[in-house]
Amino acid sequence: MSKMSIAFATLREAVIVDLQQQLVTQSVPQFNAEIEDVRRVYDDERANPKIGESLAFHNRRARYEDMRVKREMFIKTLHTSLHSRLLQRVEEYGGDIEDSIDRDNKPVKVVKFPDGSSARLPRGLWVQYDQYHRP
Repeated sequence: MSKMSIAFATLREAVIVDLQQQLVTQSVPQFNAEIEDVRRVYDDERANPKIGESLAFHNRRARYEDMRVKREMFIKTLHTSLHSRLLQRVEEYGGDIEDSIDRDNKPVKVVKFPDGSSARLPRGLWVQYDQYHRP
């Protein structure tokens, strides 16, 4: 008989890969394309004497901050999806979540299953922010 922790770990990896793929294929390209548009509009506005460099800079900054908020909201929905999908499986297996300390004295959540096995819950997705361009 397979241990519940092995099945849970397999699901955990599949969910993380799925959500990382969504991040890389949806959020990053859209963000970077919009950054290129911000740069283009900024250069056009800066050259326009009616708008001027100062207003162009503020417009660029406003758009960039708006894009950052949208990016963080998207990442937060991915984190929420990760935790909800994993907690659903923990409930199906009848596991209990306990707080623990890992080797580096960092708090972690560990799931104890009825068959005596245990598995760690991830803290969240690892996001590589250097994929996102800056204006």
